[in-house]
Amino acid sequence: MQREAGTRIEAPAASAKGAWPRGVRAAALLAAVLLAGSCESQPGFTIPLCRALHEGCVCQIPGWLTCDRVCVDPARDPANCGGCGQKCLSGQVCSNGRCAADCGAAPRCGDRCSGDDDPFNCGGCGKLCPAACVGGACGPTPAECNAQGGLTACGATCASLFNDPNNCGACGVVCASGLCSGRQCCRVGEVLCRGFCTDIMTSRFDCGRCGNSCPVCVGGVCQ
Repeated sequence: MQREAGTRIEAPAASAKGAWPRGVRAAALLAAVLLAGSCESQPGFTIPLCRALHEGCVCQIPGWLTCDRVCVDPARDPANCGGCGQKCLSGQVCSNGRCAADCGAAPRCGDRCSGDDDPFNCGGCGKLCPAACVGGACGPTPAECNAQGGLTACGATCASLFNDPNNCGACGVVCASGLCSGRQCCRVGEVLCRGFCTDIMTSRFDCGRCGNSCPVCVGGVCQ
């Protein structure tokens, strides 16, 4: 889960003899270096959001990458232009994921090419958003979305990653079937029965329609 601003990082207690268990001190110091101050000094949209313990963390803005535990925009970040660690030369900018001498038709704010989806310069140079920027306006923050029943901030909207067909399992994942259940897209042709993706052509519990049970279902017809 996302660490709240101001949270202290407590080091593990020493052993009864006053000595640190082998490897614990080094791990604690590394964690402190990587995490201490990150939430206090970074804009919220640069901090990766944990989806689940087994799924790791993702960026709340679609298309952004996690580089060294920080979310970056590979289309504009001159230190990660087109990918993590791909730095542009001094004096160059990152324009659409490629190092260039200028931003072309896009506005330039300092060393960044900007636009109406740049949270560092949302609606004008220096106008920092607490979350994503959409159409030159700031979108909702993770905290604001979480307060709405545990929703996730996805661009300009708060979405349920469990059943939103436009943000299924992660922001920006669009289901071709138009249906999302349990963070997974339903297959084309399936329908939702009791909230689950169901093939009513073969399901003996939902044959032809939800709730229609029969011993054998073939082509949506009970046999």
